[in-house]
Amino acid sequence: MIDALIEKWTVQLRKGILELIILAALAEKERYGFELIGTLRDDTALEMPEGTIYPLLTRLAGDRLIAAEWRDSGSGPPRKYYRLSDRGRQALERMVDGWRQLAGSVSVMIGEGNYAVQR
Repeated sequence: MIDALIEKWTVQLRKGILELIILAALAEKERYGFELIGTLRDDTALEMPEGTIYPLLTRLAGDRLIAAEWRDSGSGPPRKYYRLSDRGRQALERMVDGWRQLAGSVSVMIGEGNYAVQR
């Protein structure tokens, strides 16, 4: 019973930070969709299916946080490359500030504060 609750909580947590992670990956360099999925899997151990990533990329592009461009791949069909826009870079900076504040607050609650979790 508790495993199902934790799994549900973990999925929601991942969804909540996925925008931040995608923008951070695109701040490093432009990437095509499948490459981005591999980067997330390899660098963060977050397994995100294509059905989750591509709609999010479309929404981020609609919000003008990223830009997309089709290019010939040279070894197959064209690939859609994504890059961080100036607006996206500004959003990323604010998201990182928010994340650091939140992570610090959570760390206090579970590690150092009155509610320290004992293991």
